[in-house]
Formats: sequence, structure tokens, C-alpha cells
Amino acid sequence: MKPITRSQFFHQGLSGLAGWGFSSLLPPNGQTISKAVKITQVKAFPTKRATYVKIETDAGVSGWGEGDHDHPVMVAKVVTEIGGPLLKGGDPFQSEFFWRQLYFHAEDLGQSGLLPGAIAGIDNALWDLKGKLLNVPVWKLLGGAGKDRIRVYGSFGRTDGNRRKTPDEMAAE
Repeated sequence: MKPITRSQFFHQGLSGLAGWGFSSLLPPNGQTISKAVKITQVKAFPTKRATYVKIETDAGVSGWGEGDHDHPVMVAKVVTEIGGPLLKGGDPFQSEFFWRQLYFHAEDLGQSGLLPGAIAGIDNALWDLKGKLLNVPVWKLLGGAGKDRIRVYGSFGRTDGNRRKTPDEMAAE
């Protein structure tokens, strides 16, 4: 029996999943996605109340994430100046590796505040990106739905003076 490589083993394992309805997890034309897609850009967009992170790839697909709500301009700096160089050229499916690299590379920033807020935005953007690349909703990648319905809440911007804004008013902003 001829030995197979780890890559062949992994691909054959995914091929076996196709019969169970997981064909959407397979890369197109038998390619491995991690070799086909690389991160090209990490951008941060600070707003008054949050930091949004956009991770772009050479495949033209991008993922979005939301970072910490405190000190958005400083969180954006951590995303672009620390996260950007670590992620550029990397495989977007290596999110656990990137999380550890970011956390331990910049641990002097502390275990709360700027660093975890920046990592959250990057991690969310990577999950969004993986879902788009695989054409699978992120909730499925994270283990599936535990409930059919959930209540929605707003974490900031819910009030206008003494009155609560409606969902439509919040969406219009």
C-alpha cells in the first residue's frame, strides 16, 4: 500500500463528508483553499462607537468583524499596526494560529482593553471570511443552530435622550 500525504488524507476525509451533506465544505476543483487564498490587506474603520475590521484576500473575497467599542481609534491602530503585518500573506483558515500570535506578540498591551478588542474584530472578520469562502453560514461552522429563534438586542446606541430607538431607527443610522 502506497502511503498518502497529510493533504491527501485530509482531502479524502472531506470527500467522504460529501455523502453526509457537507459537499459545500469542499474546495472547488479539488484544490485546497488554504493554498489558493491569501490575506492581502487588514483594514480598520473606527467609528464613534465601535471599530470595524475588514480582511481582504487575493481571491477578491473579504470578511468583516466588529471590535471593541471603547477607544475605537486606538483599537484600529492595534488592528492595522500589529495585526496587519502578522496576517498579511497568511491563510485565512489559520484563525487559531493568528489569535495566539496576536495575543502573545502584544501581551504587554494587557489582557483586557485594546488588545482583546482588536483581536475580537480580527477573529470575527476571519470567521466571516471563512464562511464566505466556503459558502457556509458562520453559525454552521461554529457547530450549528441550538435554537430556531433568538431575541435580538442592541449593545449601544439604543437610546435617544430619554426614549429607546426602534430597530428601524437604529438600522437607519
